[in-house]
Amino acid sequence: MPIHYVPRKIEEIKERDSFISIIGRVETVGDNFFILSDGKSKIEIVSEEGTEEGKLVRVFCSRVGDVWKADVVQDLSGLDLELFKRAEEIYRKTTEKTLNT
Repeated sequence: MPIHYVPRKIEEIKERDSFISIIGRVETVGDNFFILSDGKSKIEIVSEEGTEEGKLVRVFCSRVGDVWKADVVQDLSGLDLELFKRAEEIYRKTTEKTLNT
């Protein structure tokens, strides 16, 4: 059975989440971890993959105890983040309308 990674903003992560995807900018890189910021919140992610500070990425993560581990780090350098956020908001509003009718 395939794993489904739930798209989340950092502040929306729930205790019951096991697999999530987050889009953000890499703020700090350390040994086997990095700090990701989505503009509002930050999260530490354990990672064996290297990445660079300042890079825009989508991280597919799995929870291991109280730690988030990067399963895949996807480079989104070519993404227009503001356009993506606007499209995401339109999608969210449309979905809410549909669910409420």
